[in-house]
Amino acid sequence: MKKIILCLSLMFIFSLSFSQNLPVDPKSKKITFMKTVDATGLSAQQIYDVAKEWGNEQAFMVEENKSGSKIVFKGSCKVTYPATKSAEKLDGNVSFKFQIGAKEGKYRYIAINFSHSGAPDDGGALEDRVPDCEFTNISARSWTVIKQQTYKEMNKLIKSLTDKITAVQNDPTKSDDW
Repeated sequence: MKKIILCLSLMFIFSLSFSQNLPVDPKSKKITFMKTVDATGLSAQQIYDVAKEWGNEQAFMVEENKSGSKIVFKGSCKVTYPATKSAEKLDGNVSFKFQIGAKEGKYRYIAINFSHSGAPDDGGALEDRVPDCEFTNISARSWTVIKQQTYKEMNKLIKSLTDKITAVQNDPTKSDDW
């Protein structure tokens, strides 16, 4: 009986190591950060200008640009994770697409297409339960750490975008309502 409980406990712990707290879109089955945010008082062009400036501050590359309405960036964030068979840490990058659409008084961001690259191997798409190297050079623990760090980094990026647009929204010199 003790062996059965021990086995079940180990299986549960092992399954948790594969878990992710990244949001997955039910239709596309892709990791997707998406939200429509109120920006009352700002025009689509003002939101677009702030979003473009924000993307430049993040050192993102512009992939698509529809002035005044939509901008798409190619971005990345750094991740550090434990090596498979040693105590050293490995560095990698998670690349993604970050789209910002602007309309009068609101904007929507969408972050999608998350993919890990690093040494000694690339992990590939973060939606995958197993990295492309199939745990030969990236352990299950490392794969979980990569996903967790990506989640934290995306939340920081989204907060910085929201804070930047809110600052412009609350700037009294930008208001024509007087």
